[in-house]
Amino acid sequence: MSPVLPVTLLNTITSHAGPINALTFSAIGGTYILTGSSDRQIHLSRTEPVSSTTIKGGPGPTTSTPIQKYLAHGYAVLDLACSSDNTTFASVGGDRSVFLWDVQAATTLRRFGNNSSQGHTARINCVAFAGQDDSVLISGSLDRSVRIWDVKSRNANPIMVLDEAKDSVSS
Repeated sequence: MSPVLPVTLLNTITSHAGPINALTFSAIGGTYILTGSSDRQIHLSRTEPVSSTTIKGGPGPTTSTPIQKYLAHGYAVLDLACSSDNTTFASVGGDRSVFLWDVQAATTLRRFGNNSSQGHTARINCVAFAGQDDSVLISGSLDRSVRIWDVKSRNANPIMVLDEAKDSVSS
């Protein structure tokens, strides 16, 4: 038997002042959602699990209220990635930097590429965690490059630059 997809609106996110460009669910359980917007903010909201009463005509859709707001971007947020243990997440956008965030403290732990001649030269379109224990971040940019950043070290330069792309890296 194939799974049944929802056919009714369950939750609305209205906390941003601009369009939402990026969205990701928490790594464990999917009970939280991060949204990044053109308003330069990231919001953490709770997504309540769907109950059978909601599907069969129980309470209507809810409007989510952010649990936490993350403010450091000077330009639109274009992509987000959660670490596998949900303690950190990464965000990218028009700043040409990769932001590594502490979820609970709502602070930026590191900014990769912002004070380095080795950073991206155009907006960053995508970001992902990789490696054992999410030890690296990978970012792709409008500058046609992919850069790999070491999360564990204090080195401001990427550990690898892949610049063979012929056009903007979008995913």
